Parts: sequence; C-alpha cells; structure tokens
Amino acid sequence: MFIKRFGRIKKRTFAVLAICLLAVILPVFFLFITTTKQVKSSNIAHFSLNERASRQSVQGLGYNLISYHDENLLKNNSFEPLVYKQNFNVDSGDEETLKIVMPDDLEAGSYEDDFFIGAKAEVLTNDPEGNPVLKKTGIVEEILSDQIDDFQSLQLPPDLPQEIRWSTVAELEQKVVLGGSKGYILYIDAFTETHLLKLPTTNDIVGICVFDNNFLAVDQKGVFYKSTDALNWQRVFSADQKFLLNKASEQDSGAQNESSEQDTINWHDLSSYVDEQGKTIFMAVGEEGYLIYGDLENYYVGRINTKQNINSVTANANGFYLVGDNSSAFYSANGEVFQILDIPLQANWQTIASRGNQILLGGDQGEVVFSNDGSQFENISSDSITGISLQFSEQNDQSSLEQIVFNPSFVSCSILGNEQFVMLDSRGLLYFSQDLGKNWSSLNERQGNRYNLIQRLSSGRLVRAGFDSGVEYAAMGLTIKLDSKLEQGKYEDGDLLRLEQLATKPNIKPLLEKDEILPGEWFVSDPQVADVQFRENSPEGGKSSLRIDLTESINPIDQLFGIYSDQELDLETSLTADYILQQNISEPEIDKLKNNAIFDFEFWAKSNSPDPIELSLSIKGLNLESEQFSKEIHGDWKKYQGVFVVPKNSVQDDSLVWLQIEFHGSGTIFLDNIRIKVADHFEQDLFADLADDLANVPIMRLELVPLGDQAYPSESWLSSEKSYSFYYQDEGNLKIISQPNLVTCLEACRKYNINPWLTINSQASDLELRHFMQYLFGQQNTPLGELRDQHGALGRYSETFNRFYLEINDQNKLFVNDWQKKSYVNRVIQILSETPEYTQIKNRLVFIDGMEYKENIISSDADYHASDFTLQDDISNIDQLNQHIENFSEMIPRNPGRMSTSGFDLVRRTELLNPDIRLADLISVSLSMLGDEVEAALLNFDLTSDIPENSFVECYAQIGRSIAGMSPYVLSSNYEQENIIAFAYGSENKRTIIIANLSDSSASCQILNIDLKGFQQSFYDANGELLEQSVMKLSKTVFSILPGGVVVLEGNVK
Repeated sequence: MFIKRFGRIKKRTFAVLAICLLAVILPVFFLFITTTKQVKSSNIAHFSLNERASRQSVQGLGYNLISYHDENLLKNNSFEPLVYKQNFNVDSGDEETLKIVMPDDLEAGSYEDDFFIGAKAEVLTNDPEGNPVLKKTGIVEEILSDQIDDFQSLQLPPDLPQEIRWSTVAELEQKVVLGGSKGYILYIDAFTETHLLKLPTTNDIVGICVFDNNFLAVDQKGVFYKSTDALNWQRVFSADQKFLLNKASEQDSGAQNESSEQDTINWHDLSSYVDEQGKTIFMAVGEEGYLIYGDLENYYVGRINTKQNINSVTANANGFYLVGDNSSAFYSANGEVFQILDIPLQANWQTIASRGNQILLGGDQGEVVFSNDGSQFENISSDSITGISLQFSEQNDQSSLEQIVFNPSFVSCSILGNEQFVMLDSRGLLYFSQDLGKNWSSLNERQGNRYNLIQRLSSGRLVRAGFDSGVEYAAMGLTIKLDSKLEQGKYEDGDLLRLEQLATKPNIKPLLEKDEILPGEWFVSDPQVADVQFRENSPEGGKSSLRIDLTESINPIDQLFGIYSDQELDLETSLTADYILQQNISEPEIDKLKNNAIFDFEFWAKSNSPDPIELSLSIKGLNLESEQFSKEIHGDWKKYQGVFVVPKNSVQDDSLVWLQIEFHGSGTIFLDNIRIKVADHFEQDLFADLADDLANVPIMRLELVPLGDQAYPSESWLSSEKSYSFYYQDEGNLKIISQPNLVTCLEACRKYNINPWLTINSQASDLELRHFMQYLFGQQNTPLGELRDQHGALGRYSETFNRFYLEINDQNKLFVNDWQKKSYVNRVIQILSETPEYTQIKNRLVFIDGMEYKENIISSDADYHASDFTLQDDISNIDQLNQHIENFSEMIPRNPGRMSTSGFDLVRRTELLNPDIRLADLISVSLSMLGDEVEAALLNFDLTSDIPENSFVECYAQIGRSIAGMSPYVLSSNYEQENIIAFAYGSENKRTIIIANLSDSSASCQILNIDLKGFQQSFYDANGELLEQSVMKLSKTVFSILPGGVVVLEGNVK
C-alpha cells in the first residue's frame, strides 16, 4: 500500500536519511556517556590502595577499662579500713627525729594529734644527681604538732596608718583577712602579698568569719559586709536599721527617749559553722545579750534572757559557744535554743576559742577554764599565770605607767595541737601551756610590743597582731620520731616523708541529711559492742573484719545505728534477736532482685564462744515473706555458703530493701567477706559481661587496678578476694571504691589474649614495687609466687603476654615540677629493673611515662609516653579532622634525646564529652593519630555505667584487633575528598580497610585497584550498631555508607 501510494524509495535517499539519523543520535549518546561519568565521579569516592606508608607497625586500638561489675549485692562487704596518706617536706632533723614546717595543705590540720602514730613511714632523699632514693622506712612512734617557731614581722603596705588595732582574723584557702579599727581590712595572700582595704565605715571591724566560701564581716555598729575574693567588699545589711535595736534607757519615763549614737547596740564578735544538713549559719554577739543569727537570706535577732553583754563567740561542728559578763556562758545549736554551760568558776568571760570539741575560755581576772568535749569544764587557772604577770610588771621601766598586775585580763586565746594553749592579756603578754594548762610560761621574747589578737590559722601559722598596726606570724611545725634511728647521717632539708595510716572509722564524720543512707553503711543494734578491727581477719578477708560482742544483748531492738556515719534508723517493728546487722541494697542491685529468683551467698565467720552462735540471713523490705537461711557459727574461721530464693514480684518500686543478719547466742563473733550474687554469676570472671568479640582487643589498660594510688591502701591489689569495695574519704565525703584482685584481672586478659596495661601512681613505695614484680613474675617457690598460685594464676606471667605495659604517672598530683616527675619515672624503672624477676620479662616489658610536663619536654628513660585525648564536638569534614590532629600533636611532649618521635606516644584514654559525637568522628580521629607519632589509642570503657564511649566499643574492638601489628598503607584518590576518609593497614597478604563518612548525608565509595572478593564487610551506623556483616562475592563493589557511619573490610589479597 505504501509503495502504491508513494512509490519506491531510492537507495540514495535511504542512505542520506540514515546518515542524518546517526548525526543526531551519536552526539546525544556521547553526551549521555560523559554526563553519566561526571555524575558518578561526583557521587562516588574512588580510592586506590598504594604502597606501604610506613614500615612502623601500629599496636592497634584497645580499651581503658574504668570499672567492672562486681555482681555483689553488697558494698563494703569486707569491712576494710580507710586509708589516709600524707606527704611532708622535711625542714631539718637529726638521726632520730624529723622536723617539718606545718604544710599549707589544709587537710593536714584535720587530723587528731595522735592520728598518725603507728603509721607506716618512708623517707626519701635526693642523690647527688637529684634523683630520689630511699633513706629510711619505719613506723611513727611519736608525733608532736603545732611546735611554735620564732615570730617574724609581716611586710605591711606602706600606706597603712599607725595605731590601727587588729581585733579579728579569718582564713580561707590561704587567704587571710584581718579586721581592725576605723573600718580597715588587711588582706594577706598566702603570706606573700598584702593589700590594705578600707570599708565605708569609721567603726571598728569586730568580727570576720568564713561563710559559704566567702568572707563575712561585721563592724562595731552591726553593719555586715561580705566578699568573695577578700579584695572587693559589699554591704549586706545593718542590724540597727533592720531591727531598730537600742540599749535599755536609764532615764525616767518622762524624759525624752531619742535614739542617739550612744543608744545603739555595740557588737563584739562574729562566728559561723556548717550544720548537719550542710547549711552555713552565722552568729554575731553584742551588748545586753543581743545576737543575730541565720544565713544571708534569712537572719533573725535574739536576746539572752540574762541581758548580759556577750563578749565573744566561737563555733565547732556541734554549734555555737558564747560567753560574756557575769559568768554568762551558753551553747546553742541554731541560735534559737540556748543551754547554760556548767562552768566551775565565776568570771567576766572576755574570750573563747575552739578546736574540734575542745573549748577554752579566758576571763578578765586571770581565769581560765577548759573542756575536752564541750560539756564538762575544769578550772585550769594557775598561780604560774599570776607569777608571769608579776614578773612582766617588775621588768618594765619604773617610769612607765605600767602598774603591777596580779591577775591579767585575757582578751584573746587559741587552742593548739598536742595539748597546747596560748592566752593573750590586755597588755599584749602571751601565756603558753604545753600540758593542758597545768603549767604556764611566757612567749614574749621582747618587750615594748602591745598585742591584741592571737589566733592559730588552719594553714599552720600562729598570728598575733597589736595596737600599733603590726602583724607577726610564726610557723607551726611537726616533730616526728620513728621507731628506730638512722644508721648513718641525719634527716635534713629536702627529704620527703610519706605516711600511710589505716583507720577503722572516718577521720571526719560525713555530712548526711537526716534520712540519708550512706551507700555501703552497716547498721547495728548496739554500736558500743561492734567494731571493725585489725586483730582478726579471714583467709580471704583483706586486712580487717567486724567483731561483735554478744555478751550483753538489747531486747527488744527498735533502733539501729550506722557504724561509720552514726545515722539512726528506726525500725517499724521491734525485733527480739540478740543482735541485728543490716545493709541497704541500693540501685542497680535492686534490679537484680527483681529479675532473678535464686541467689548464692557466702561469708566467713569465727566464734570464740563454747556454744554455737546462730546466724540467720534474710532479705527485708519485700512485699512477700522471704526465706530465712540460718547457720551455726562455732570455732575458727570457716567459709559458710548457701542459697536463698527471692519470691517473684516481691520487690516494690521505691521501697527500701535490706540484707538483715540476726544473731542468737552469747560470746564474740567475727564476720568477714560477705558476698551475695545471682546464682549463675557467682564464679564468672572479670569480663563476664563482655562478648568474646568485644573482649578480644590487643591492649587493655586496667585503670581499675591502681598501684600507688592515694585512695587505696598499699598492696590492696594483693588481696586474696576476687574483688571487694571499701570506703575512701575525700574532703569529708565517704565514697565507695572497688578493688579487684590483680590475678583475677590478668587471668581474664590471658583468657582473651589481651596485652595488659597496668598503672603505677606516685604513692608506690620501693617495697610495693618489688612485691609487685615477685607476685607477677617470680618463681613458684617464692612467698609471693606461692600466693599468686593460691589466687588462681595458671602460672607466672613472664611468658604469657606478647607485651606487658607499665605506666608510671602522677594522678595523685604530688609533684610540682617536671624534674620531680621525670625523676620518679626513672626511679620506678630502676627499682623494677634491679629485681631478680626483671630478666625474665625485660624483652616484653614496656615502660610508659604517663606524666604531664609543663614544658612539654620529656627526658625520662621510658619507652613511650602516654597522653589523653578528649573529643568535644562532632567532625563534619576532613579539614576539621586535620585541625583536631594538629592540636593533639602539639600537646605530645618532645624528647630531645630521641632521633625520631615516630610512634613514641600512646593514647591511654579517649574521652567523649558530647553525646552527639558519631562513630565516624571517633574512628577517623583515632586512626588519623596512628602511625606517625602514636602507635596505639585506647577508648574509655565502663562496665558499670552507660557512658557515650560504650556505644562504639564493638567497632573499636573489631578494628583494634584487625590492625594490630600491621603497617599503615596509602589510600589515594583522584579527587580531593571533603567528607569521606579511608584508612588501610597491611601485613604480608592481609589487608584491612576502614572507610568513614563524616558528612550528614549518605555517601558512596569504591576501592578500585584491589580484588575484594572474599573480604568480610561490616557496616556500622553513626551510633555504633552493626547493621550487616557478610563476605563479599564481587571483586568490585560500590559501598553505601550512612551519615556518621563506618565500613570495615578485612581479607587477604590474591
């Protein structure tokens, strides 16, 4: 039909049409191909695996294990003692005694005078090269505190007016403030700088105290001022304007009653204290029994019923003590209720001082009384006081106006340590006693100076100030005697004394709310017959145990008492046992009770009673009655074991659950090492919560097993217990810390083929270091080698691990300069190297310098340096990544003695401070550090709390074990990448490639010049979750990576 209508098409015409069609199609085809390539190039990151970047192999990625699951429902399960350590710089001495200037460390003043008697002592000195060496070890036999040195004058500001009378002083963190006449304030900064200040008043400053880390001052007319820095003061309120206080008028009722300057109340003194709830309260006292008390938001006026002048006030942990005319002496816990003090002497009391529970009073006719507990007072006035006063009068120039004074008027006093008192009378004469007032002597070495104030400061100085604007101070020293003399030489300036004392009760009573329960606190029915003691402890019980005397029982029992905090606990129903012992089970252990039914328990016990003592154990506070498990205790130490069942759904939310132990019988019983765990968890190892693929990393830093730590007793790692927890007192607060046995940790490392990294802190003694080497690497026939086997070691560790890392650091912050830090590192290395065990492990032992150097220069003999890395923000591109690496590199200390810094540093902990940080951010930073200056990087890992780092441990572990021992390879790209970064490592024919996406959108990537068939590919998202893991079936693949995600490729090249 077509042919009939249009005719036949000629061949030439057909050829022309074909050519025209090709002319149109070919350009379009080539344009399509070109555009497609350009689109692919812009969306796919291409990398090529090139030659080895360095022959230096990396040690990989690992963990810094912060804490672990003990699994025990109880805390403080072994009744372990608290440890207190102090370091003193020796000032002088002889072959027997050491003389020490009282340290500026305020904690040193918080101990009782005899607290460190019996403490372990170690004295270090410097050799000719300046390196520390051991000089003496021993036990403290005698310690005398507050030994007064010579007084010296303080350099005062040149613009200080003459005849300023200083009448009050306070100290806060080395800031000393004196208040004087005419509104003047003298600020002394660490006894190096002085500043003269003038408050907006012409009245005398009569009281200064510390109030909530501020200074609070009051002048004679009741105007209050406060300062946060001792330099800038602001007015708070005026007592006269606030309360309209006036003196009682002596005029008759018909006379005009006009307020005048003479009618207002004069104020005399100011003090403050922190109550049991941690709240600071002040009290100012004045004429006619008036006082003001409270805090700076709510303050009140009060008045003593006797309406006598109150001249002085002091405070301790119990409350306020205030004294005045006509034998006025009172105690008040809060300023509202007052108790009359039973003073065995009548006087016009002018001054009062306190130290702990001790109280000292001075009157205007030579009267002195003292109380050791704040309630029972004794008269310590003495004829020797009269004799000193008369002698002073006779020695004065007869032409002077000085009259003979028999009974001095005391205006200031202070209690020193070691049973010492200092009293100051109105003539500036100092009276001194070293035996609680039995005998008195004079401290005035020269005459002509008039003093008005004497005060011991918490920093260990005795300050006296006079009427002529002058201020003098004397250093307060310690004299310490050890149990044996030096065999040669003497103690001298530059020596360092280290003391370690164990205590069964806190040195400072912890501050708790009324119903607050201290974690790990044991409550007992009678604290008078129970004590933690060192005389007896079980074979697996550390250093101490709990002793209970059941000779006299209290029935019925309706109240329990904390043996560490003295907290009181009222029972809902009375109990009829001979003795009760309880501990609260806190979170997260409560969840274990909710989720499990069967629990194993064990404890060690001993009794010296001829008849068995019945011990019954049960869980209280459940809504269903639980089974009570009973054992009869008789004879020497024995481990008792059993099983109890917690009924299902018996734990109520927000209810208090207790372990309760009841005792029935008579005699003395010792209890130790109580453990309660879920039945199938009792014998689990340290890393039981970790899957095998998470635990299998090349390096693990065991931060949870410290040596030489300030908070831990020496050789606490040597305990035979698998793990235990105990108290550490930090600035008055009691904290629970845990300690696993060292063998327990190392056997876990052996099981998972992990190279252990241990830390040695700056309180490690020479003996502890030698014991450490013998315990780990000594022969089985050595004492500590036998102990190691008893603790469960499968053999000595000299050939167990490829590497054994030992880090030497100063996390205690003891050293003040780089020389001391370097010297300590070298000293530890030398001590360890001189042990017999060193030859067995020296080729595997790696010494790490963990110090932070101010000059950023390291010169110790360690093999490596350890640094910390903190990541605060996420990383969106490679430029930001490079900036992070550059900043970190600048922080690594340089060693001028090394030819190269390549691989000299190890990152001991990586901390993430931002929950928005992604896996790609962490991995790109960690791998970017490896190779050039860093050989290994460790990530913080906590088995007890959910820290951000925990989300990424799976990917971190996989990469860490895969690249360990490999060398970095170059991965190049034809195009500069902004958001995709790739890393490659290899050893022989093994290769590992890691690709990270730093952008906020998905990205694609391809490796061009390597056959990836048979490689394992692992895909992780930004949160560290493993999405897919499979074996690659193609040699070339385009990988799609989620934003913030990571891809790991592992395999062998053909």
